[in-house]
Amino acid sequence: MVAIPIAERTWRKDCSKVLADMNSWLRILLEKADTQASVEFNDDGWFVVKGEGTKFTLSLLNNICYYPVSVGQGEEKTSKVSGLDSSKTIHVIYPDEDGRTSTVTIPVKELMARLRVRKIGRGEFIRTFGIVERLPISILPMRGTISDLSVNFFIDFIRGGLDIVLALDLTPIEADEFMDSKEVSDNVVEMKTLTPLSYAFLVKLGVEPSSVKALLSEFAKSIGARPLMLILRWEEAASVFASKR
Repeated sequence: MVAIPIAERTWRKDCSKVLADMNSWLRILLEKADTQASVEFNDDGWFVVKGEGTKFTLSLLNNICYYPVSVGQGEEKTSKVSGLDSSKTIHVIYPDEDGRTSTVTIPVKELMARLRVRKIGRGEFIRTFGIVERLPISILPMRGTISDLSVNFFIDFIRGGLDIVLALDLTPIEADEFMDSKEVSDNVVEMKTLTPLSYAFLVKLGVEPSSVKALLSEFAKSIGARPLMLILRWEEAASVFASKR
């Protein structure tokens, strides 16, 4: 049976709900495709897709997610931030084709250079652009930098003029439940799927993002979800990008 690793993992201590939700979501996605696939964890903690519909599932996930989950031979790799060292360096991890974890260290100043942000502190940059553990980013490991895909995500955020609430380590079933809530949908323009476990909620103009985060946190608690949530404020990012570069 074909088994292929994908660039997705969880930080939750209880992985059983994450795994169950992922498989429920896949069954829904594949229901009309007359094929089957499932996911499990490998020894390094990465998701592995198995079943006769593996290749179709990977193609489907790549179309749904902003960051491709396929682990290919190309230079660009979807990865997850795994830690930061005193606002100076960012540690990121991604699976190789065998599903083994590879680690890359990227200087924060390199990210700032790629986004053309200068003359601000590294700590302020990390806070403004939400560089935290679990954040998905696309990297070029051999160059030690982020790819155009990640650059474009932040540029689109700045140009979009809307605050964002990031929900990391949220399952797709939980994300759908969020958007099915009228309280949430009334305050959110759109939910973007970054990876199967990473979502960006675009806050409606005039709505305070902290109130949306509080709403999402309360709703998450009610359904037993444990995502990491943080706010990206458009005005702060735009002022840094426009006047400091």
